[in-house]
Amino acid sequence: MRTPPILPTCLAILLAVQAHAQSGRLGSRDGIQGCGATAIGSDLIVTAAHCVHDGRGGPFYHPGGGLDPIPLRRIVHDPDYAKTSDRHAKAGRDLALGRLARPMGAGPIRHTVGPPPRAGEVLVLETLSHPGRGETRRQTCPVVRRTEGAATLSCAVVSGDSGSPVLRITDTGSEIAAVAVARTTFLGAPATVAADLLPRMRVLRGRLGN
Repeated sequence: MRTPPILPTCLAILLAVQAHAQSGRLGSRDGIQGCGATAIGSDLIVTAAHCVHDGRGGPFYHPGGGLDPIPLRRIVHDPDYAKTSDRHAKAGRDLALGRLARPMGAGPIRHTVGPPPRAGEVLVLETLSHPGRGETRRQTCPVVRRTEGAATLSCAVVSGDSGSPVLRITDTGSEIAAVAVARTTFLGAPATVAADLLPRMRVLRGRLGN
C-alpha cells in the first residue's frame, strides 16, 4: 500500500493553525524577558515550570497581536517538578498554570486542553518572538518518541521557546496537546521535548485554587 506524502498534510495543518492559534509570552510590563505561554481560558495560562520556578518569568502575560500585557495574579508549578532529579521524569512535570489579574476578554484565542501527543502524530509547535508585532513561528512536528509524561518532536526550538504550546488541529479549532520544555536531539538532529498537559491539569488546578 502506498504511503501518502507528509508534505500536503503538514501544509494543511499549518493553514488550519493560522486561523486558530495564538500564543503569548511572559515578561515585564514593558519588555519581553520570559518564556512562551498560552491561554486556556479567559484568565488562565500555561507555561513551563522552569520558566517560573523560584520567581522567574516576569509578572505579566503578553497575549500577542499588539494587545496590552495583563498582570499575573498567581502562578504555580507542578508540585512534582521540584521533587524529582530524574531528567526524564522531570520533563513530564515541567508545567505551570497561572491565573491572570483580569480576564482577557473576547479578543485572544483560548485553546482547549486535549489528549497527549501520540507516536507518529503530526502536531504544530507555535512560538511568539515579539508579541507587539505578532511575529509567530509555526512548525509542523512529527512525534518521534514517547516517554512517560512527555513526547519528543522532530523540530528545533531556541532559548526562550520553553512554555510554548504544542497544538493539535481539530474540526472545531485547536487544542493544546503538550507544552515545550527542553531542547534535545533525535538521531543526531535538533528536537524538542514537550510535557503532556492533560494528565497534570487536575493537580495544577488544585494547587492554583480559585
